[in-house]
Formats: sequence, C-alpha cells, structure tokens
Amino acid sequence: TGLAPFRAFIAHRLLEGKAQAAAREAAAAAADAEAGRKHKSLEDGKYHGGEMVLFFGCRRKDQDFLYGKQLTKWAKDKVLTLHTAFSREQTAKVYVQDRLRGAADAVWALLHDQGGHFYVCGDASSMAGAVEAALLQIIGARLSPEEAAALRAQAAAKAAPGTQPAEPAQVYLDNLSATGRYQRDVWY
Repeated sequence: TGLAPFRAFIAHRLLEGKAQAAAREAAAAAADAEAGRKHKSLEDGKYHGGEMVLFFGCRRKDQDFLYGKQLTKWAKDKVLTLHTAFSREQTAKVYVQDRLRGAADAVWALLHDQGGHFYVCGDASSMAGAVEAALLQIIGARLSPEEAAALRAQAAAKAAPGTQPAEPAQVYLDNLSATGRYQRDVWY
C-alpha cells in the first residue's frame, strides 16, 4: 500500500507508452520505406499518455519522502503532476487533503470531465477519511443543479424506507467506486 501501487501505475503506463511509441515508429518507418522516403523519427522520448496527478504526504521531506528523487524527476519530465504535503516542515501543518482542496478545480476536471480515476493509498485511521471528506467537498461544490437533482433521485430510489437518502456528492462518489474509478488501498 502507500506509494507502491501508484509507482507501479506510473511504471506500467511508461512501459505501455514506450511499446505504443515503438509500434508507431515501426509503422511510420515501414510506410516511409515503402514510399521510398528517408525515415525521420517521430519519437521525442517524452511521455504522451493520459494525465497523472499524485498528492503525496509525509512528515518531513528529508526523512520520509520515499522515492522523492524519482517522483521529482517524473514531475520535471512531465510524466506526472506532483503535489507534496510535508506536515512537519512549517508552523501550520499541511496535509494531503489540504493540497487536494487547493487543486479542487483540476481534480474535478480530471474526474468529472475527463473520466479520471482516483486512488487513495495509505493510512486508513486518519488520512484516507480526511481525503475522502475533501473529495466529497470538491464534488458537492461543483455538481450542477441538474446533476445534484438526478443524484438525489438515485439516492431516494435506493434508500431503505425510513432512512435518510445519501447526499448527492456521496452518491457521485459511490458511483465512481462502483465503476472502479474510486478505489482505496489503505491500512489500519
């Protein structure tokens, strides 16, 4: 758990991208050869896959920033967007959920407009719940009135008699979870 699953996602997508690039390059070279043209490489060695965003939190950058050099390099190479929260390095503590709220519009665009996936990996006792609460705030603040009404109707249809239906943001998050787009890999 923790950072390991996300590092594996990144590595897999990088390898997948290289394989796709090699296939494109081979097809272009074959087409050029068939047409009698000199082949000029199409590849620039950069990552061209879908957007990846990582919110990483720990206490201290110098002690706990696991794979910090690799993550920073990937961010520099535009493989991912990296948001860090080092909670003990300033007077006011800053956590992952704070960084998530700070990037709320971008998070919403990725989830809602681009069909992105959201993975929470790490401590279940406090971090995972705080991240989910921040995500619910982001969703609730950005649902259109029409979307909220449709989600309220969905919640009312599923609610047991005599119980309060779930809020629209929770229904939205539950729908993401049901389709595999919101997943938690957390420890206690």
